[in-house]
Formats: sequence, C-alpha cells, structure tokens
Amino acid sequence: MKIIHFSSIDSTNKYAKDNYQSLDNLTFISTDYQSEGKGRGNHNWMANKGENGLFSIFINDSSIINQYELLPFMVPYLIGGYIEDNYKLDVSIKWPNDIYVNNKKVCGILLESRIPEYIVIGIGINVNQKIFNGDYAHLPSSLSLELGRDIDLSTFLDTLFDYLYRKLSSLNLFKEEAFTYVCNRNYLLNKDVNFIYNNVSMNGIVKGIDDKYNLIVEVDNKLLTLNSGEVNNIK
Repeated sequence: MKIIHFSSIDSTNKYAKDNYQSLDNLTFISTDYQSEGKGRGNHNWMANKGENGLFSIFINDSSIINQYELLPFMVPYLIGGYIEDNYKLDVSIKWPNDIYVNNKKVCGILLESRIPEYIVIGIGINVNQKIFNGDYAHLPSSLSLELGRDIDLSTFLDTLFDYLYRKLSSLNLFKEEAFTYVCNRNYLLNKDVNFIYNNVSMNGIVKGIDDKYNLIVEVDNKLLTLNSGEVNNIK
C-alpha cells in the first residue's frame, strides 16, 4: 500500500485523475485540507483543516475495475462497517453515496472513473469537526460530536487505510454481505422523497434497493428505478 499525503491540495480526486499514469494500484492520496473538495453534481465538500478524513483511493487493477458495479454499495458497506465496529455508532446509508449517524451526514463518497484505465474513490469523513459553516440541506455531524469525545485522527486513518486496502483486494468475498448491509441500513426506505426522473421533478415513496444498487421508488402505484441522481427526503 502506498500513501501520498498533502498538507493542502485542491482535490485528492483531481490529483489521482491528473496523475493516473504514474500511480500504483490502491494508492491512497490524503490531505489535511482540500480547497476544491467535490461532492456529487455541483456540490462542494467543505471541511476544516486537520480535523477530518479526506482522501482518495486510486485503482487501476483490471480485476477490480471489472467489478465496478459492486463499488457503489461496497464502499458504503466498508466505511459504515468500520465506523460501527470501531466506534459502536449506528449507521444508515442515504442512497447513493452518503453515510449518516443519528440522521446526520458524517461521510460522503464520490466514485469517478475512466474505464478501463482507472477508478478513483473519493471519501470525506467528518471526524473531529465541531462547527459546520455553510448552507446544508441536512445538518452534518462528525464522529466526535456523536461520540462526545475526540478521535486520534492519525490512528483513525492508519487503521482505516489498512482495512480498506485488504478488503478492496478481495471484493467478491463479501458481495452478498455488502448488499444485505446496505439494504438493511437504507436511510430513505419508506420515506417520501423528491427526485428528478427523465428531467421531471417527481415525488414518491422509496421501496428499496435492487441488486444493481438502483433505488426503487413508487410513484402513483408504479415502480420507478433510479440509477443515479439527487434524492431528498421530504419533511
């Protein structure tokens, strides 16, 4: 496992994509601060310097790239399981890429790829941040806030990187376990949600997730399948 660390960078995902020809498989690119951290769509990922886990995992192994369809539910399973096992917090997964604790977002995941050359997994975990400035659709939190104590960030990341390195090298061994995990922790299940379908804004009720990690939503007694996009629960 190779780790490249920066005190500050525009984006770890961008670094991985810009340097993909020279990076080894399963290289971890981490930083104390990102000036242009990116979420899904046009969203930015804002995080205080030195308080959080901000990193990307670069993959160019064809055996993993050929299983790309597994990663959208595999990565939340790995991160969520790590949090539950090590910090005894109850996790839920907000499709497609957010991890929640106590109804608050603590982690975002962004997959980017250039198949068949590479996949980049961008991960932002709120670890010790206490104050969140900005306009959020849902108030974020951090592991520290939910635990009521600070976490040694260096130890947290060292242990997490080792865990992810080992697991990502053997995806097929826990495919069914990961799928069941995500389905059982579906934050949106049975919630009223708003989403865009064929360029039309719609409301519906989430009924589940299928084995291709599509979200199943009921609208006017009909089931629609969403394979991407922004989904927000209606309060």
